[in-house]
Amino acid sequence: MLETLLIATVIAISDGDTLTVLTPENQQVQVRLAEIDAPERMQPFGSRSRQSLSNLCYRKPVKLANARTDRDGHKIASVYCDGTNVNTEQIRRG
Repeated sequence: MLETLLIATVIAISDGDTLTVLTPENQQVQVRLAEIDAPERMQPFGSRSRQSLSNLCYRKPVKLANARTDRDGHKIASVYCDGTNVNTEQIRRG
């Protein structure tokens, strides 16, 4: 069973595994997709990976599930948009 942390709106995409959401309390939170690693913007395929994540959920409401904070203070979560597990879909897309 997934524990939903919150529902928020995606307002920015940093790269293929990092996005920024705006919470209902108007707080911006940067979130890394759990269990995946995507190329950074300047790395090969970085732009494609970022565009893929943008196509999936930019400016859309998302559910953040099983959220946690890593030892560096980054928020990590499973992200769901339009009923799709965005983490899994990014991996599927390569």
